[in-house]
Amino acid sequence: MSNSTFGSAGRLGNQIIRNTVCSLLAKKYGLYFEYDYEAPIERLGIELYKDGTKNYGKTIQLGDDDFLRYLLFEDMGETNIYTLQTYFQNQAIADFLRAYFSSEPIKQKIMDKNKFYYRYDNNNDVYVHVRLGDAVSYCPSYDYYDKVLEKLDFKHGYISSESLEHEICQKLMIKYDLMPLQYDEVDTIMFASTCKHIVLTNGTFGWFIGVFGWFSTIYYPHLDLRPKYHGDIYGFTDWIMNDYSG
Repeated sequence: MSNSTFGSAGRLGNQIIRNTVCSLLAKKYGLYFEYDYEAPIERLGIELYKDGTKNYGKTIQLGDDDFLRYLLFEDMGETNIYTLQTYFQNQAIADFLRAYFSSEPIKQKIMDKNKFYYRYDNNNDVYVHVRLGDAVSYCPSYDYYDKVLEKLDFKHGYISSESLEHEICQKLMIKYDLMPLQYDEVDTIMFASTCKHIVLTNGTFGWFIGVFGWFSTIYYPHLDLRPKYHGDIYGFTDWIMNDYSG
């Protein structure tokens, strides 16, 4: 379906990226647009453009490189857009989106929507994200988390995962007294992004926790040591990449 993200692949992290990209293009060209995952995205304080009225007879399929091309450099012309097969994940888009979400008033709107707003820059806690579930083969080993956590001085530790019963999670919870977060996806992003230290696995869900962690130090694994199931979006120079064995 053109001018819509309904039916597109991916969970919340992928959908935030795709819908934000489409919202920015829809706003520039005045396109009528419909958004899947609208409710959780707007719960996070991300406003999606819905005032467009234009709907054309022509539609073009957008690739990763077309987003910034048509947003910043070239005129797309009178056409609808089709994006269901595109994830918009490369380093140029990652840099742009991080800057966008860190700009005013975008950043302030997200912070104001955060029910844990009072925790921003006001704790010495650590959050650990262990992406397992259907992505066990992509997850770094226990050694990665252990090597990061053993160097940190923190007051409270929190962990979330689709598979808290997994050995990695259980060992980390026992050794570092990590408390499991029993929140939904939106509340997890809200809470985790306020922690002073954020230890990520990989994937777009964790990526957004880091992007919204404006007062946090972000740690992530050497992604070349496992197969990647997302684009190159982790190359920020102020995030700390950690090697690990196994």
